[in-house]
Amino acid sequence: QVGQTLRVCLVARALAMSLISDPGGGAGDQRRSRSTDGSAGLRPRVRAVDCEMVGFGPKGKKSVLARISVVGRRGRVLLDCLVRPDVEVTDWRTAITGLDASCFEEASAAGDAAPKVAPSAAGLPGLVLDAADAVRRANTLLDAAVVVGHDLRHDFKLLRRFHHRRVLLRDTAFCPLLNAGLEGRAGRAGPPSLRALSREWLDESIHGAHAHNSVQDARTAMLLYRIIAPEWEQYVRKKWSEVPAEFLERRSAQQGRKRSKPSESAAGAAKGLRERRRALWGALRGRGPQGALRGRRLLLRTMRQKK
Repeated sequence: QVGQTLRVCLVARALAMSLISDPGGGAGDQRRSRSTDGSAGLRPRVRAVDCEMVGFGPKGKKSVLARISVVGRRGRVLLDCLVRPDVEVTDWRTAITGLDASCFEEASAAGDAAPKVAPSAAGLPGLVLDAADAVRRANTLLDAAVVVGHDLRHDFKLLRRFHHRRVLLRDTAFCPLLNAGLEGRAGRAGPPSLRALSREWLDESIHGAHAHNSVQDARTAMLLYRIIAPEWEQYVRKKWSEVPAEFLERRSAQQGRKRSKPSESAAGAAKGLRERRRALWGALRGRGPQGALRGRRLLLRTMRQKK
């Protein structure tokens, strides 16, 4: 279902490209084609990360890493490991993390071999690492890519990524294009949840009554990024700078192949998403508070008509 949703969203992106280009016409399109999303076949190398944390200290208010997951552009798992806490855990936050002490009971150090978690810990990775080794492996993957994720402030703190540059970060919690489409956010403080963004943009319900899954959360953040990747990259170029060349990669040859015509249902969904994306782009490009307000009103009207 997630794959079908992504295909529909990517079709919508292709249909919407002509609507979100610069009003000046060809010059803006040529600049875009020469940039990281254009005919040169280059795009940012992206990897998504998500961490699960457990509590230590009085009442478990302080956090320590318990699981790290890193996925690639298409959701392939590059790293998924449990992190053996080096302090006494006072709150496993099991309802959120799905972890408890039993997950580490049968883990025994065997050099660089991958110890296994308890068989009862269904859905958890079999790799258990010390904190230093887990952080080193994760940072090795993230140092070579633009990092995608949701509200990565706490993740970066525990991964000790204090040096990370803004131009190399795609945080879905603070993306104006994604956040402008959420209803009922007026007067609310703080960033939106990943669950709310997933429900609005992907028509997917994550978490619910179940514990969080860091692989699922990283993949969800990556899907959200890919839906609006061209617009997000243009926003980053205007606000900060170009993505450095060492963080770019060539598009796969499969993307250049001719695609089959989408079905009527997919085309209809793509048309509705195209209208929403056009309204979102207008909200972002509006000049001053009044322009942004008019763009948001247009967005809300479009969403009500769609319903």
